[in-house]
Amino acid sequence: MKSISRLFNENVSPYKLALLRISLGISVLAEYVLLIYQRSWIDGFYYPFLMVFGLIATMLFIIGYKTKIVSVLNYAFIFINFSFLGAWEYHLDYAFLIISFLLIFLNTSEVLSVDSKLNKKSIRVRNKYFHIFLVMFVGLAFVYLDSILYKFSSGTWMNGLGMWYPAMMPYFGNGNIDFLLNSSALLIP
Repeated sequence: MKSISRLFNENVSPYKLALLRISLGISVLAEYVLLIYQRSWIDGFYYPFLMVFGLIATMLFIIGYKTKIVSVLNYAFIFINFSFLGAWEYHLDYAFLIISFLLIFLNTSEVLSVDSKLNKKSIRVRNKYFHIFLVMFVGLAFVYLDSILYKFSSGTWMNGLGMWYPAMMPYFGNGNIDFLLNSSALLIP
């Protein structure tokens, strides 16, 4: 009972939310770079200028410049650029969408940001542990629950091809692992 009370009543360090903002931004930035690098394999909605604007919004989000406005822009570009890509999408994109949406409402710019340097205000802790719990639970748990439920209904996963099939796709693998995928020793008779 004490831990539940702590979840709703204790303030969280603003450094944790700032690190969450930075780590999400770096992950989204890496996804943009991968999409731009492998754009010839994308069969769906792809406009380079939207990717560039998404990259700019993500970089501003990472450094914490005009964080509230950029958080909304970052969410919008993640939604536009990752939601309409057809065969490219996977469950991490949904985690990006949910977490970036929830970060719009949290104060992530009090420390480790350009905004904090420009405003030079004292650190005010206003976020509770519940906010971080909500972001992590909703952003990750629901996405992975959906993934687990999908795997139980997918013929590919139920027939044992769930790991093999994505590994054969060139945009999922970073190296040539044909020797491993075609190994008869790894096949279940």
